[in-house]
Amino acid sequence: MRINPRYPFWYLFMRGHVLFFLEDYKSAITDFEVASERSPTALFVHWWLAAAYAQAGQQDDAEWQVEEMNSLGFKGSIATIVDSGHRHDPKYQSLFNEGVRKAGIPERINDFRYWPLTEIFRPEPLAYPLPRLAPGAGLRY
Repeated sequence: MRINPRYPFWYLFMRGHVLFFLEDYKSAITDFEVASERSPTALFVHWWLAAAYAQAGQQDDAEWQVEEMNSLGFKGSIATIVDSGHRHDPKYQSLFNEGVRKAGIPERINDFRYWPLTEIFRPEPLAYPLPRLAPGAGLRY
């Protein structure tokens, strides 16, 4: 991060995970906030930010993150979030579950458990059009 000051959002997102699981919620919040600023449509960053706020006792901020998630099209529940993750350690899983539960995300919504990846991460539209190849132009095998 010192070498490249324009590092991608997921650097801070991953460091936020570590800090969250070390129960250093204040530092985790700082990392998740910057990650959210760099990639505002990444729903999974908002999940973690809401959980960190809730675990730190900042309920209003946690509820605000849930509202942000809803405005981005989040249609899930705690079960949806848990099923999409890779937290296998029961201690870490319970810390995260407790955080999102405190933030106000419901346990289940109609057992709707999976949704397309585009619902989790919606990249920003390109600032320029992609070039179109003429018919027949391109790689030949």
